[in-house]
Amino acid sequence: MEMDERFKDKWYLVKYKFFSNPFYKDFDVYDSSNNVVFTARMNALNPVTRDIVVYEVNKARSEILLISGKHFIRWPNNFEMTSIATREKIGTFRNGPAGWAVLDEYGRQVAILKRIEDPSGAIMYQIRMDSTSVCEYRFINIITPVIMIDFPDESIFSKKMGIGLALVLGYQSVAFNYTYQGW
Repeated sequence: MEMDERFKDKWYLVKYKFFSNPFYKDFDVYDSSNNVVFTARMNALNPVTRDIVVYEVNKARSEILLISGKHFIRWPNNFEMTSIATREKIGTFRNGPAGWAVLDEYGRQVAILKRIEDPSGAIMYQIRMDSTSVCEYRFINIITPVIMIDFPDESIFSKKMGIGLALVLGYQSVAFNYTYQGW
């Protein structure tokens, strides 16, 4: 489990920064106290790489996580998440015919992302380990993506991985102009 204080909250909010640098797609990650804890950025002009860099807030150029797209020309099928400080692989997100799978650092599938029905009509997803929900995503605003991430009280799922997958989904919704429903 994470020992980092920034990963101790029960829920997080990922917001797309619509009015930001046009050469990048930027997202802010808020904690449960509504403080920005991370900023994430992807180069919008580079068609070959789809790398998302997660920065620590209030420290210029202090990269903490790298989420690398492992396929080019079209949208990647695999995103590998690495800690920049330790250079250790944290895990992988794989998009396949059955949906998104979450793999651990050794490449073993540990969870899967499933769309769930919400009575309010909101777009909702759960990360499930076996039959247990370990993380939930709720898309609050589909025009400029706002994703609420909720971890159950006793979640055994990595919050770094939960936030990382939310960023991938957020970037994917922006890249496909909000029309792609294959997540």
